[in-house]
Amino acid sequence: MLQFYRMGLQNFQSVQTRMISTVALVILVGIFAMSPQQLLSKSDVLGIQQSKNTLPPKIEPIITFSEILEKPQEIPVKHPDVSDVSVYAESAIVIDEKTLTPLFAKNPLLLQYPASTTKLATALIALQTYELSQTLTVPSNIREQSDGSSAQLLPMDVLTVKDLIYALLVGSANDAAYTLAINDPSGGYNNFISNMNQLAKNLNLSSTHFTNPIGYDESTHVTSAFDLAVLTQFALKEPFIRTIVDQTSYTFTSVSNPSKTYTVTTTNQLLGTVEGVTGVKTGWTPLAQGLLIVSVTRNDHTIIIVIANSPYRENDAKDLIEWTYRSYVWE
Repeated sequence: MLQFYRMGLQNFQSVQTRMISTVALVILVGIFAMSPQQLLSKSDVLGIQQSKNTLPPKIEPIITFSEILEKPQEIPVKHPDVSDVSVYAESAIVIDEKTLTPLFAKNPLLLQYPASTTKLATALIALQTYELSQTLTVPSNIREQSDGSSAQLLPMDVLTVKDLIYALLVGSANDAAYTLAINDPSGGYNNFISNMNQLAKNLNLSSTHFTNPIGYDESTHVTSAFDLAVLTQFALKEPFIRTIVDQTSYTFTSVSNPSKTYTVTTTNQLLGTVEGVTGVKTGWTPLAQGLLIVSVTRNDHTIIIVIANSPYRENDAKDLIEWTYRSYVWE
């Protein structure tokens, strides 16, 4: 289960220097182009703004040399006569999953609150920390520690890690996220959060910092559309996660009380309604507003879309899906 994680990070390490240099250059240019008034945003957190019409630097995909030899990568090429598209989101990005080529970008480096898209990182660290068959006990104070979106887990119930991750990603269950974090055997909650930040560092997510596993608004719990796209591409390398985020519902049973079952349903309205959509994660908080990460496969070509801070996240995503497949061919 962890082979993808270790191999993926090793492959990513080989391009870290190049990624840091290119992203840092874009950030410095953006900062010097901003006025002093623009340097404060979102609870006095520095917002890094990039031109609406400027794509972020391309970064290398997580692939092995043998994969390159087996099949040459098809590169997306834009039709010159296709008009631009606009979205309501404050930040948005579309990337080609295989090559990580940016296909559309609007303020992709601007700092945003990630809301429940945080749970992608939570799931990855849970896979790093536990075996899927392990059982964890729901904390006695779970109601106080995880308000909002919930699977209604009973205090002191015993559940498998597998079922908790399903509840986390399908139902966006805050109680599942807290249960996974608080049970970390190497240092509890704080160690789990530290590992989430180490993951962000390893993936060169330079705009990302986590302070909780759920996605609650906190001034230093931030990310960017660009970082979320990279995180998603990495997460989807794991078949288990790829399977989960494509589910519209999931039912599971308590280990300690077999008569007790839980059912969670997806918060992703595009699953099952828009052609080719296979995931991934929604998010909403008062400060973050609407977030949506979507993976779409059509004609064997997969794209990842990130919508951040949008009043119409589903409409934005649908518009970008149709525009992208109308605007690009893979050669």
